Amino acid sequence: QGEWGVYAVDPAHGSGQYNWPYVSFTCRTGGKPDLEVNKTAFPTGGTVGTDVKFTINVTNSGNWTLNPVRVVDMLPAGMRYVATGTTPAPSSVVGNEVTWNNVSSLDPGDSTIITLIAHIDEGASGALINDVTATGTPPYGANVHDSDTATVTVMNVSISIDKSCSPTTVAPGGLVTYTIKCSNSGVANLTNVTITEDYPEGLTFISADPAPDPGTNNMWTIGLLPVGEFRTITIKVKVPDSRDISFTETGSVTGEGFVMVSKELSTEQDPYTLKNVVTIECAETDPVTASAFTTVSGPGTSLEITECGSGNYKSEEILNLATKNKSIDLQKSTEAEYQPTSFNFSDSFSVVFTTRWMQDICSKNMVLGDVMHKKIKDATYIKDDTKTEMGAYGTSMEFDSSFYGAAHIGTVSKDVTTSEDYIGEFEIYWATREECRYLFNWSQVPGNDSEKLIRYLVDVLAIKWAENATITKSSDDKIIHISTDGRSAEIVMGANNETATVKVGAETIYVLEVRTEDGTLKVYDCRLKEMSESVRGVGYVMVDNALSKGQIQVVEHGSGNYSSDMVFDSHQLDKDTKAEYMPIAFNFSGDFDVNFSSMWVQGICAKNEKAGTAIHKKISYASSIVDDTNATKSTMRFESSFNGSMHIGVGTNNTKISEDYIGDFYVAEAIEIRNKNVTSQKEEEEEWMECP
Repeated sequence: QGEWGVYAVDPAHGSGQYNWPYVSFTCRTGGKPDLEVNKTAFPTGGTVGTDVKFTINVTNSGNWTLNPVRVVDMLPAGMRYVATGTTPAPSSVVGNEVTWNNVSSLDPGDSTIITLIAHIDEGASGALINDVTATGTPPYGANVHDSDTATVTVMNVSISIDKSCSPTTVAPGGLVTYTIKCSNSGVANLTNVTITEDYPEGLTFISADPAPDPGTNNMWTIGLLPVGEFRTITIKVKVPDSRDISFTETGSVTGEGFVMVSKELSTEQDPYTLKNVVTIECAETDPVTASAFTTVSGPGTSLEITECGSGNYKSEEILNLATKNKSIDLQKSTEAEYQPTSFNFSDSFSVVFTTRWMQDICSKNMVLGDVMHKKIKDATYIKDDTKTEMGAYGTSMEFDSSFYGAAHIGTVSKDVTTSEDYIGEFEIYWATREECRYLFNWSQVPGNDSEKLIRYLVDVLAIKWAENATITKSSDDKIIHISTDGRSAEIVMGANNETATVKVGAETIYVLEVRTEDGTLKVYDCRLKEMSESVRGVGYVMVDNALSKGQIQVVEHGSGNYSSDMVFDSHQLDKDTKAEYMPIAFNFSGDFDVNFSSMWVQGICAKNEKAGTAIHKKISYASSIVDDTNATKSTMRFESSFNGSMHIGVGTNNTKISEDYIGDFYVAEAIEIRNKNVTSQKEEEEEWMECP
């Protein structure tokens, strides 16, 4: 500070110092304006929806007063200004630019603090960098500036939920297990987590692990779900029962003319889908849902009845249906005699009916996989009494028929497949019954029903070593283990809880039926109980029966006089046959004549699939047969008188026997194959051993 002169440099007039009394000014030295700004964020990381508090500290770090002090904060994309909590209020907010025109006048060493609140918007991700710039104006000289940044990391919230059901297809009234899995795969803890089930209408809650919130059956409060953790909920429910409809019809018809009767009844449950939705909610993000779909579809029973023809007709019938237990019962008697009839409709429209009689009765039990069918056609007369019963636990058909026509009898089940045709005049009594025997409750093995299972394995499936076996069960309740002395077997529950497979080693021994009853799984043995038949008549015969899962085969065909009595009880065949050849002619509808002149053939073959053995007796080109045969899978006893050709063959692993007799013979033999150490010899091919 002092008096200063002015020194001028002028090329025209020369250089030098001039004292101008009228020029005076003051010059200050030693002053330096400066400004410092610091910015921090709390929290430094947050999820979408988090409010972040930025603290901006502006300090006059020089030795001159700064006034005004202007602060400009530029919020990054993904954040927006929040007025509540921001102090002091900014002068302006334009887009993401927040401006304070003058936060205050700052003397040297003074500071001022700005609190800025910003919100993390939806869609923000990664690092969000927030810039702030402060500008101070000193009394003299240029403005001073400083900048700083604060970084906020967007923490991704990832909540996932998955839902599955087992089985995916279930019968009406069956049990379904839903499994819910939720997880926190993000980088931030989740709070106030809740899970809510939306059960479809008609579904009944049975149990859950863990149990739902008190007073509910569909809500679980999880609370805190830390990063990387998951939760699992297992829910057991019961789907709606089948519809409960009953139908009864009784009646009788007597008359002369043309008849056309057609009836179709069914207890099958049409499939429908149940959609089960689960929702997970938390404080940090929007709710997330997942769904599982269950198809409710129940096999049922059905009955088809058709009768038509012209002439005299008499029928009495009782018919009952109940969908609840899938039962259909029929008792029907029919007498029909063919003759052409005519009828005069209005407008003098006359019709002559010349249709011979046809009766078709078909019973199908899809619960057990059974079909029993009887059809008589092109008949000049029919006299028939038929009774059939079907339900969830059995199928039976019994009839006594006399006719002149063409009849077909067919049966399909897991134990037998039969096809029989009789063309001519015959009397047939036929009865077949398949039933389900209750074995044990799956949940009671091991336990109260263990002895029931042991007795079945030993007495029915002939697994003798199981007598003193130990029974255990897998942790997932899907496999029953039977073991003793180095031997083992297992019973494996099917995926849909509808079957249970008995296995010894890798070999499947038998497949059992499983039913859901009263909320538990009950195991049944469903098989052919008995098949009996008596046939008398004259005409053409074609019999092709595969019994005991194809291990006992019966073939008979020829034309002439024929009588047969047969009983099969699922293990043993007893059959008496008498046949005498003669040519036969038959006139089918449409004046289609057929002459049958086949000599008689009878073939009975017994195979033991496990032992790899076979016994075969075949009579061919016979003009007469009188035969009495008893057969199981490993034995055959017969007495045969015939005029024709006979072949007897026996095959084992190391034995081959072949006998042939051509002419007029009486042959009596008893063949038995024993094998104490039976191992499966089945090849990959469908025909594992030919009849020798």
